[in-house]
Amino acid sequence: MQYSQSYDLQPRKPAGREDKVKEYLFVCGCARSGTSVLRKLLVAHPKVVIGLERYINLYRSKGKLTPDLFEKERFLNLQTGDTFYQSLDHFPEAYSGFKERYENATFFGDKIPLLYRGYDAIFTEFPQARVIFISRTLEDVAVSFKRRANDPSDKTWGAKRGVEAAIEEWNAAHRLTVQALEKYPRRILVVNYEIMFGTWVGVREMFNFLELDLPIEVRHEVSRLKEGNLRKKTDKTTSLSVSERLSIWQRMNLQAWREVNRDWLVPEGRYATLQPLSPPHIEKIVCLIGLPRSGTTVMAAVLDAHSRVFYGL
Repeated sequence: MQYSQSYDLQPRKPAGREDKVKEYLFVCGCARSGTSVLRKLLVAHPKVVIGLERYINLYRSKGKLTPDLFEKERFLNLQTGDTFYQSLDHFPEAYSGFKERYENATFFGDKIPLLYRGYDAIFTEFPQARVIFISRTLEDVAVSFKRRANDPSDKTWGAKRGVEAAIEEWNAAHRLTVQALEKYPRRILVVNYEIMFGTWVGVREMFNFLELDLPIEVRHEVSRLKEGNLRKKTDKTTSLSVSERLSIWQRMNLQAWREVNRDWLVPEGRYATLQPLSPPHIEKIVCLIGLPRSGTTVMAAVLDAHSRVFYGL
């Protein structure tokens, strides 16, 4: 399968009011893949206005979004059935300054993870729209699914939406995105979560994709994200069992993952200077046994320190 993701775009020149054109930008990806932090980075740019699942309930019921939803009065005033919150004040930081920047913004849109299910609907209603899809490793996504499913206080996440659901949704997101990349070349940009938010490579290219410069506001947001919650390692309070990990590696659509992330992986890709990033594959399964209190846990920890070994307790 061949498709191009080379974006040799220069930052756009400031447009006068007479030639100002409204453009549309959507962010999607398998749930728990970093769509929220990606949106946070994008809206740091004064020319970008993107909702935080602003129309997620409406999209679920209608199966599509339309340009009228992003007119200023409509966007800034919630209606019944739009989303899961009752007021933009529910997320004050997410919508801070949007009213003031609306008139001079260039890109308008929404961050809805499951938009990957409807690329055709997006490009039918918004022919020149741009979509950014974020890809994250399945193990981390599955851990996050499991943690939320096991949290009885989390009323917005189903108790049955655990590891098996993560595998199914992750596979679907990557499979459908492979198809869309072939069908809509140059309209979809893939961001790799581990690389962008681990090394911060790709930030400039992402804004080049939008033909936008890299202003001081974006640079400051990168600094804040570096110093803030992205310093946290994978949540250690929730772990995957051996059977769950085996299920992941047996069922994950690795081919689709590689196709989606090809620009981040292959030597001829846009990020060829990076070391290849590829999920591990299972070569051998070894059981560590011994009498109780004989040091098996310590030995497992030693083995786990090796980059090509994982274990379950």
